[in-house]
Order: sequence, then C-alpha cells, then structure tokens
Amino acid sequence: MFIRNKKGFSLIEILIAVGILASSLVVFVTRAEKSALMIQQDQQEFVAVTLASNKMIELEKDIQKDLARGKLADEAAEKGKFDEPFEEYSWEYTVRKVEIPVAESGQEGTNSAVAMSAIKNIMKQISKAVREVKLSVTWGEVVDEEAENSFDLVTHVVNVK
Repeated sequence: MFIRNKKGFSLIEILIAVGILASSLVVFVTRAEKSALMIQQDQQEFVAVTLASNKMIELEKDIQKDLARGKLADEAAEKGKFDEPFEEYSWEYTVRKVEIPVAESGQEGTNSAVAMSAIKNIMKQISKAVREVKLSVTWGEVVDEEAENSFDLVTHVVNVK
C-alpha cells in the first residue's frame, strides 16, 4: 500500500506547471520581439517623415527663388541620399505640370461653346501656373513585404503672377 505525502506535489503536477510556464514564456518572448520590431519601424518612419518635411521645405524655398527670377520649370527630377547620420535614407523628387482634363459637353449651341472655350482657357492658365511636387523618402532593405520602407509627400506650388 502506498502512503501519500500530503506536504508535496506529485511529478505530474510539476510537469503540468512547467508546461504552462514554458508556453507562457514562448508567447511573452514572441510578443516582446514583435513589439521591438514595431518600435523600430515607428522610429524609422518618424525619421523619414521629419527628413521629408525638411527636404520639402528646402525644395519649396528653391522653387520660390526660381519664381522670384520669373522661372517655373514644367518638369524636374532629382534624387540623392541624406547626410550622416541618416545615410540609409534616400530621397527622390519630381516636379510636374498639373494637367486638368476638361470633359467635352454633349450640348450644341453658342452658349455651350463659349462656356467650354472659357473653361478650357481657365484650365490652360491653371496648368501654366500650378506644379505638383512629389517627394519620396526610402530607407533600409525590405524585410517584410507588408511593411513599406518609403514615405511620399506631395504638395502643389502656384505661380500667382
């Protein structure tokens, strides 16, 4: 006959407790690793947004200087890398003329033709005066297909003269 000691735990109780503890530890370590990755991605995105904002201010100043000289380029493009300590970040910008499509009216008549002519003239003037500036900042290598390593910033510049 077995005499049971009421003061201790049986081997099966200890194994079950260790199993629960081990599985909890795996979940905790996995979550901690994922959290660290998310923090790193957030920091990289914050740096990219800040660099993009500063670069866009620089581009807008250059465009304003050109406008003061009476120049407004129809198209332009350039790319480069940021200085240390941000050499893993690169930038690329494009300037393009804004073209606004005008839908043709199906109505006949002089009033409609005059209105369409006026609208086309207005759109042509807008196209002469407005430029879209698109700046893209990219960084690092693409490790996760779902996570993009780029940030785009778009603004429009208007020559009001």
